Amino acid sequence: MIQNTWDCQQSRILNYVCKYTLIEEDVLGDKLEKICHDITFEGTDDGGCAIKVAIDYHTKGDLELDDDDIKKGKDETIGLYKACEDYLTANPNVCA
Repeated sequence: MIQNTWDCQQSRILNYVCKYTLIEEDVLGDKLEKICHDITFEGTDDGGCAIKVAIDYHTKGDLELDDDDIKKGKDETIGLYKACEDYLTANPNVCA
């Protein structure tokens, strides 16, 4: 689900929210039931955007993720968004 909000009081900056859940994916392995992502794209005064990412891991049973598992997931998510940013920056007419 993508929602957009127009805030006329704050420099008319466009904001987007994307929420999705991975429920069937190799990355889940035998430790995770699902992974919920909440991504917020907030427009900045200089015409760019700031991205905020919240990830909620739902483990199977009483398993707990260690810091290495969480860091790996965070790095993979950031890498995905960085690749998208690089592509869209190099190809600005793709979504025009």
